[in-house]
Amino acid sequence: MAARAVSPEALIQARISLGTAPFETLFARANRRVAGDLDPLRRYKGLRLSAVDGSHLNLPSRKELEEEFGRPRSSGGRRSLPQALLVTLDWIQLGWFYDWKLARYDAAELALARDLCAQLGCGDLLLADRLYFDPHWFAELDRRGVKFLFRATMDRWLSLTKPSRQRVERQRRSHQGQVDLRCDLHVRDPLTGRRIATLPVRYLELPQADRDTLRFFTNLDATFLPAAEAARLYFQRWGIETEYRLFKGPDHLPVVLSRKPHTVRQEILLRLLAHNAVRHVQALACLRMRRLEPSGAVPATADQTPAGHWRKRHLVQGRPILPVDLQTGQTAAIILGHIEQLASAARHHDCRPSLDSLLTEVARHRIYAKPDRSYPRRGRKYQKGRPNKGNRKAQARRWRQRKTASPAAAVGEPYSKSRSS
Repeated sequence: MAARAVSPEALIQARISLGTAPFETLFARANRRVAGDLDPLRRYKGLRLSAVDGSHLNLPSRKELEEEFGRPRSSGGRRSLPQALLVTLDWIQLGWFYDWKLARYDAAELALARDLCAQLGCGDLLLADRLYFDPHWFAELDRRGVKFLFRATMDRWLSLTKPSRQRVERQRRSHQGQVDLRCDLHVRDPLTGRRIATLPVRYLELPQADRDTLRFFTNLDATFLPAAEAARLYFQRWGIETEYRLFKGPDHLPVVLSRKPHTVRQEILLRLLAHNAVRHVQALACLRMRRLEPSGAVPATADQTPAGHWRKRHLVQGRPILPVDLQTGQTAAIILGHIEQLASAARHHDCRPSLDSLLTEVARHRIYAKPDRSYPRRGRKYQKGRPNKGNRKAQARRWRQRKTASPAAAVGEPYSKSRSS
């Protein structure tokens, strides 16, 4: 019998009737499996490393979505799209979304993050941005045995007790602005705002050349986490920002195409599952490489790049390779090609490709980095409202430096506004 094409309407009706329960079960099952099989990859010095963050997602302009998730106030003469707030708990060394919550765009992000982190306990280490500063939450995490490292704004040190603030000021003067002290932090009641207790924490201020001073609150001692290492550990939190690119897309377009609230949740859950599936393959490739290379680094003959140039990112940071060091887009393309090969081999009774061949190909596509190179956000702060097409000034400056150092090696012209247009 000839196969008949299924109409789009039938597919939509089947999708609506399916709901999200099967995918939530699959999501929880995958989390349990990864927590057991890939546990070494998500640990930092024996602690399970996690990060929490949130992001707003633009949705299609539909009345149902506006009523469910809200629409921000319009600005700049253009009407805003409906938005939803997505808050996730991420195993950042795996690049794995472990849990998530979806709410209105104006929901309290800190409250959603606290709900997500309620499952953390002894043996967990949590990283978070400046938005999540909450001494009452710090006390709750410390009581449950959760270690934390939170960045703070420049005025948060005023939440310390008066004797602690005085010791901070003395150390600033004696150590050229660097601070690393055990202090007492005021804990206030979340409802009344009254001081109810004090929490002993470690407060750090780490000045940076030509950059903002880094300020951290943590309950990790200096023997476990030295001050210089605290900055490197916190910068791993940036991985959760790069994961959100899959949802925001280019120029923050409404990449979530569903037009009903329940199908929006279904689509986001499917995207999370697809992302985690790719990370699972990358994690298997990393484990295979670690078995082949017990030292965790590539052989000396495989990486002859000078120290000041682009190198594999895990070598620049001096650590074993992790799934976040592999290219996600290339991995997804390799997986799709592997599936097509399996289907073709099944039809023609050919030799099927092996899992080792898939993992070997995935491990070849690594992310490169350069020491002391920063990757700024896209947006108004760096481009003054113009579409970001790269840091043209920095590109031109590096081109001039190369030309001055070696005129024969400089080929082409520097980027300019006229050329970029």
